[in-house]
Amino acid sequence: MTMPGQNAPDGAWTLGSRYGQGITEADVRKLLRGNVLGGYQDAQTGIKQVNDGITNRLNDFRDSQLDFNNRLDLLEGVSGYCSLFLSANWQLAGGAYRRLPFDSQLGPRKGTELAQNGIRLLSKGLWRADAHLTWRPAPSGWGQSNTAGQTKIVVLYADSGAVYTEKEFDGVITPYGPETCAFSHTFVIPEDQKFVVQCHAAHPKDWHWIDGGTVKSALSVNKWDSRTDNNVQAPTVPDGGVLS
Repeated sequence: MTMPGQNAPDGAWTLGSRYGQGITEADVRKLLRGNVLGGYQDAQTGIKQVNDGITNRLNDFRDSQLDFNNRLDLLEGVSGYCSLFLSANWQLAGGAYRRLPFDSQLGPRKGTELAQNGIRLLSKGLWRADAHLTWRPAPSGWGQSNTAGQTKIVVLYADSGAVYTEKEFDGVITPYGPETCAFSHTFVIPEDQKFVVQCHAAHPKDWHWIDGGTVKSALSVNKWDSRTDNNVQAPTVPDGGVLS
């Protein structure tokens, strides 16, 4: 109902020139929205354009890591390991370094071979060797004095036996109980299948015992990298002065 040219009766609910009973739900919604809907629709349009742009970029995106799926072969050259122990206790003659017969394998091995009472490294790169050695207590004939017990990890040229690099551990043998040394040597080898890792030991007496077995002896290697950067050999260095 409308009231053209007429004043609405007192108390009548009107919207513009129309009586309330003639106003539909759609009229009210339109009134409430006013100009807000237009701005909201513009915002929706802008968001959709941004989302569409991102979606288009994602369609062109490819994760390069997918190239490495099912490519475990790429790790073959990096991985290498072996662990040995002495299968017997040995009476070691003194006066010079003696090669210890690490001859028994513990666990699997990879990229290595058992050779020359040690471990042959089949590929070049950065390796670490670890040794664990136990001297028996000094016998009563030595009295109450201590004596030197020296151990070293030696990396040799397999063909010639010449020393390529080595790491020493200087310890003591005492009458008060067994003495155990455990140490490591990290090194770089430049060629495949050319080098063997061994453990040598020495003392100044006529003879002395070294214990074997998985508790008191070990020689192991682990490969860390196939690169040969910074292959430094510096067995001796000059004095550096006083640190304060």
